[in-house]
Amino acid sequence: ACRLFLTVSSLFCAASLLTSTADATDAAAAAAAQFLARGHVNGCPFSVLDLGRGRDSADERLLMEPLMCVTTSPDELAPRFDPVLRRSYLSVPVLLSDSELLAHASRQVNRPDLGTLSPARITEVNTVEDGLPTSVIVALDFVWTPPQPLEAIEGVLLSAKLLGLSSNASTTFTYRLMVQNQTLSMSNGGSRDVARPPTCPQLRPLKTLESENCAIQVYQRLDRRGHYLVEPLLCYDKTIAETILRKDKLRGTNYLRLTLMLHDDFVLNTVKTHLEYLRPISVEFMRLWQAKAVVDSEFSNRYQIGTLLISENSSLAKVQVHCSNWSDCAALRCAITTDPIYFWRHVKWTYETTVDDTCLHTPATGPKHSWQVLREAKPISARSRRQLQCNGTPCKYVKYRGGKEYTVVLQRIRGSVSFQRNWTEYENGFGDETDFWIGLEAVHALSKFGITLRIELKLFNGTELFGEFNEFRVGNSSTNYRMTYSEMATTAGFSNMGFDPLIKHQGMQFSTLDRDNDANENSCSNNWGRGGWWFSSCYDFYPTGLFPLSKTSNYSYMIFGDVQRLAFRQVRLMFEADFCG
Repeated sequence: ACRLFLTVSSLFCAASLLTSTADATDAAAAAAAQFLARGHVNGCPFSVLDLGRGRDSADERLLMEPLMCVTTSPDELAPRFDPVLRRSYLSVPVLLSDSELLAHASRQVNRPDLGTLSPARITEVNTVEDGLPTSVIVALDFVWTPPQPLEAIEGVLLSAKLLGLSSNASTTFTYRLMVQNQTLSMSNGGSRDVARPPTCPQLRPLKTLESENCAIQVYQRLDRRGHYLVEPLLCYDKTIAETILRKDKLRGTNYLRLTLMLHDDFVLNTVKTHLEYLRPISVEFMRLWQAKAVVDSEFSNRYQIGTLLISENSSLAKVQVHCSNWSDCAALRCAITTDPIYFWRHVKWTYETTVDDTCLHTPATGPKHSWQVLREAKPISARSRRQLQCNGTPCKYVKYRGGKEYTVVLQRIRGSVSFQRNWTEYENGFGDETDFWIGLEAVHALSKFGITLRIELKLFNGTELFGEFNEFRVGNSSTNYRMTYSEMATTAGFSNMGFDPLIKHQGMQFSTLDRDNDANENSCSNNWGRGGWWFSSCYDFYPTGLFPLSKTSNYSYMIFGDVQRLAFRQVRLMFEADFCG
C-alpha cells in the first residue's frame, strides 16, 4: 500500500511515490479521459477513468484514481512535538493505493473488455487553499475527541498530478479527503471536469408526483421500452433529522448537520403504483452526481451551505449549515424544528444525475426545493419554552440587555435550601423561589441537542465572574446523566474567568451521596459537603457544596478555583433559551 502523511504544514510519502515526476501538462489527455465508474471498497470511495485507448495500446486504459482515504481512526493518532517549530502536530496517514482494494474495485467495475484496472501514478501532492486558516491540517492544541473526531479531516482538499493520461504528461486533479467507513463521499466525486460522464440522450419527462413534503420527478427511457427512472429526491426528512449543534474547529464556526433523503423504497413503490397502467418492466432511481445549493443574498450573509455528502448506498445525503455564531445556529435549529419551511424557502438545489453510472442527466425543471414551500409557515410561539416544567413548576427565566434570555437551571442566593440530597431528589429537582435545582431529567431535556451553559458567580469581595460553555449536553438516565461540552467561550464579553472550571468534570457521570460515579477512590460527595455534582477526583467547581456564610477555603463549601480556592456567596447556572421546547 502507498500512503502519504499529513502534518501541520507539509506532506510526504514513501520515496517510490516522489521519484516519478513530470513537467508537461496535457489538457487534451484530460479531456479524453472519461468517468467510468464509482464505488466503495472497504469503506473507501473510489473512481475509475477510461482513457479511451485501444486494447492493443502499451499503456493502461483503465485507471483507478488515488483513494485519498484515511484508514486510521483519529483516536489512534498520538500527538507529536516539533522541536524546531516548537508546536504540537498530528501525522495523519492517507491511503493512496492498495493491491487488495484494487482487486475489489476491479471486480466491482467488471469490464474485462476494457483491459486490466491499474492504479494511477501520482506526484506533487499538496494542500489546496479552501478559505481555511494556514494551520488547516492540524491546529495547535487541537484535540481529537468524540463525538465528532473527523472534523479536522473532512473539508481538507489535496491536489495531485496524475501521470499516464498520455505519454510525457501529467494532469492536476483536486481531491477531498475521505475517512474509511465514516466519511460520506462528495456528491460530485471531486472538483474535476475530467470525470464528467457524457450526456444522457434518451430521457423524456413523464410526470411529477407529490409526496408529503417534496416533488417526485419521473422519466421514461426512450432507449428501453417499459423502463422508467426517478430523480433523486433531495428531500428533507424531518423524521431522521439530526438537530445537534456542532463546532467546526478548523473554520472556527458552529454548524448544524441536516439529512436529505435521496432514495426511498416507499416512494419507489408509490411511483410503481401510479405507473401500473403502463405495465412498467422496471422503475429505478437515478444516482445523484452533483448538487449545489442556491441561496438568496440575505441568507448567505448569515449562513453558508457546505458540500453535500452522499452515503455509500446513495440513499441519504448530509449537508452542513455553518453559522457565524452559536446563537445564529440555535435560532436556525429552532426554526427548522418548528417548521422546515423557515429554512428551505431560502435554499434550492441545482443538480445533475447519472443513469447506469454511464451518462449524465441535467433536469429541465430547474432548481429543486427540499421541502414544499407553497404553504404558510407555522408560527413560532415565543412562549413555547416557558411552558416547560422545572422542578414541578414553570421554568424561571433571566433576560439580559440585547434580548438574550436564559433558563435558570441552578440558583443559590440565600442558602435557604439544603443541597445534601439523594439521587432521586437530584433527578426530580428541589428548592424554593430563590434557591433551587430543576432536576437532572429537566437538564437532560433542555440540553440533549446541545446548548449554551452560562455560569455566574459572586465572590465575598463583590467580584462577579461569568463564563459561557458551548455545546453543553447531559445524557439520559442510562448514562447516569453524563456531562459533555465542546469548549468554554474565551471571547471578551462571554467569560472573565481565569480558567475553565468545568474541564476537570468533562465527560463525568453525575454522583450523589448515595450513588458514587466519580473517578476518586472514595466518594467525593460524602467526603466534601454531601452535594451532588459531576465529580471527577474531585472538583474545580462545586456549586452544590455547603452554603458559606463567610469567606472560606474549606472544600465542603461552594468553591471555585484550580490553584487558589475561592468561596462564592451566590451562584447561578443557566441555559440560553432558543424557544424550541
